[in-house]
Amino acid sequence: MKVVFISPHFPPEMMMFTKGLADIGATVYGVGDVPLQQLPEETRTHISDYLTVDIRDETSAIEAISRWISRRDVDRIECLWEPFVTLAARLREKFDLPGLSVDTVLHFRDKDLMKKRLREGGIRTARSKRVTSAKELREGAEEIGFPVIIKPIAGAGSADTYRLDSQAEIDKVIPVLGHVDEGNLEEFIEGDEFTFDAVSVEGTPHFYSITQYHPRPLDGRSNEWISPAQITFA
Repeated sequence: MKVVFISPHFPPEMMMFTKGLADIGATVYGVGDVPLQQLPEETRTHISDYLTVDIRDETSAIEAISRWISRRDVDRIECLWEPFVTLAARLREKFDLPGLSVDTVLHFRDKDLMKKRLREGGIRTARSKRVTSAKELREGAEEIGFPVIIKPIAGAGSADTYRLDSQAEIDKVIPVLGHVDEGNLEEFIEGDEFTFDAVSVEGTPHFYSITQYHPRPLDGRSNEWISPAQITFA
């Protein structure tokens, strides 16, 4: 099996997946945004070829990667780092390869679309709305009611996420969020936070784990002196 693995070296745990694919006999082609010489030796050892490309520029990356893999009989295109799973999905659809579709990935990455799909399935979610300007943020906060949470539509790890208790706090955070194109504004709900992960084969779960965050992610992100910990039940 020939596998294109996007970002085979970062985050660091990706090196284990790269090694795992090579260990079971897969030919691994790496795609990343650093030169080959800068890859950790452990990654270089387990890839057969490598393409350096700006994977943050999705349009140009798709063009460059498509030209590169068109000469190879690729079986899979994989990416396990959240920011670039959409890139991998678009490449899969272009080459008609198995794996998560663009529609599935967008409903996983886009927090507003995710909540809509959950609501359609009868699952309660926090009241929320998509905002694209300071005006929409202010009006949305009044509509939902303080306190509210603002976060990027496609964020991860609680980055650029803030609790807002008043219009004055919105005024303070707007300059900080200038680089965020779209935000997900939602009501603040107090509670414990968990994450659920599963490994499925042809739609059947074969392994799952539940992890509880200590402290809650926003608290850990907002107070850098805290050393966060997680409890996992598998």
